[in-house]
Amino acid sequence: MTNAMGVYGVKRMDMNCQAVDTGLYSAFKEMGNIKATFCGHDHNNDYWGEYYGIGLYYGRKTGYGGHGPIDGVQRGARILEFSLEDDSVKMESWIRQEDGSIDI
Repeated sequence: MTNAMGVYGVKRMDMNCQAVDTGLYSAFKEMGNIKATFCGHDHNNDYWGEYYGIGLYYGRKTGYGGHGPIDGVQRGARILEFSLEDDSVKMESWIRQEDGSIDI
């Protein structure tokens, strides 16, 4: 992923997007209250980053069907935690791994 903004996590597979720009991201920006958007998994990806104020997150491979995750990466699930601080919503996210440990 080419981006001047930080990207964190594991990217081991190419990603794809739709062929037509539907304007969804622009609509999120215009609304002004979208903190993040999430997608499922590409079996071996779980990365995330912030793009102009909106977090873009992958989940993590959770199940036993299909392929992945890659060697050295545990199955896990992305956790979302929301809290209210100073009249604004704060969101934190992390991966809870199959063994109970936490990864970002």
